[in-house]
Amino acid sequence: MTIAPPNVDSLREKLALLQQALSRLENALAQPEVAAPVWHASIWQTVETAMAQLGQVMASSLPQHHLDHSSLQINQQLLHQIEQQKQLNQTVQAIRQYLNLDKVFQTSVEATGDFLQADWVLLAKYHPHARLWQQVTQYCPDGHALSELHMTEPMLPLMEHFQPPAPLLIHPANAHQSAIYQTWLSQFPGSWLLVPVVLSHTAQPLTATAWSSMSQTPLPHTASLDTPKVWGCLALGHRNPDQAWTHAQLAFANTIGAEVAIAIQQSLLYEKLQQANAELEALALTDSLTQLANRRQFDRHLAKEWQRLSREQKPLSLILCDIDYFKRYNDLYGHPTGDRALSQVAQALVQASRRPADLVARYGGEEFAVVLPNTSTRGAYKVAQAVSQQIEKLNIQHEGSEVSNRLTATLGIATVIPSRDLRLHDLVEAADMALYYAKNHGRNRIYVHAHYSNHDDP
Repeated sequence: MTIAPPNVDSLREKLALLQQALSRLENALAQPEVAAPVWHASIWQTVETAMAQLGQVMASSLPQHHLDHSSLQINQQLLHQIEQQKQLNQTVQAIRQYLNLDKVFQTSVEATGDFLQADWVLLAKYHPHARLWQQVTQYCPDGHALSELHMTEPMLPLMEHFQPPAPLLIHPANAHQSAIYQTWLSQFPGSWLLVPVVLSHTAQPLTATAWSSMSQTPLPHTASLDTPKVWGCLALGHRNPDQAWTHAQLAFANTIGAEVAIAIQQSLLYEKLQQANAELEALALTDSLTQLANRRQFDRHLAKEWQRLSREQKPLSLILCDIDYFKRYNDLYGHPTGDRALSQVAQALVQASRRPADLVARYGGEEFAVVLPNTSTRGAYKVAQAVSQQIEKLNIQHEGSEVSNRLTATLGIATVIPSRDLRLHDLVEAADMALYYAKNHGRNRIYVHAHYSNHDDP
């Protein structure tokens, strides 16, 4: 019994349909608005499986004389295109995986260089106000790095060639077309592809078809520099000046350029968000009147230092400071004047405690706190004396005070070495008790809690 071989023309039709589907997939992937995670690995696995099954059918069902050379070429070409699309997808995923701008820069040049097999990949940023180019990073797989990109005055017209944004091919064969091409090749010999990085949601990468039509169109040589959309350029170079860039590589490079732009834009937005969050955090932890740490930040900082010094078994001192007869001051001079006095006293406390680890906070209405890590009772007492002296130097009149005709303060000090037998609240209570006794014994003085202090200090 003889089995009739499958219809070769029918298989060729199926191959042609599969090739058309792959072309549509390539064009869809080239659109920057398509999020990279959409192209999941399962999609590529499905396409690969279908191709493998089709190849097995052709190899097993057709006698060798029916499987002509053209059919094998089509099958191999499709497999090669699928592999390229997989690599492009992996490159896009690598570029988009970071929000840190430095990571985006480095990953972009490395992933692009590995995918397109470039000898050099440079990423340069254009500063429109200063009218200069700055190399951000470069990648050289063989380790032969180029000299740093210095685009001074002779290189400024390069921006004109990106108006409107379009990739540039620069090699010895077309160097006569522009003086900027000659200047570029004099600094970086070889065969180069320069892709503008455009921070715009409307930027569309070019497909291989578009590249074919564009190759017949002369590049613009003059345009306005007032185009903030062009962030910079991604430059890919071959060491061999005769090594041309294929249309497929051009299309892939332009797609990657659009992805780099998206990644940079996302990173810049993320940095702005981080900065805004930091500013909000600072506002939430800062007293609006005195610009000191507020009670919330005081509690957080004291708890952190308590834990640290508990491990190190080092002393932690706390000073509580209360402005004497401040209610009378407000009643006598008015609240706006009282607010100015509070701000002046706050600065006096900051000047008295200069170490980075020290924290000055507004503890209450007219009360302030000074957290002094790694500070003995003797050291805390010296800081308290400096606070009193700084407030005295302010020379703020206070006719309502019973201890002086100038603004004064009373201070209480407590010191502990944090341990399991103590609570953080014990330190705060001890400093508050020392302040209470100082106020009851005449104000305008400094008291140290007898039991919460370094007993070796006199």
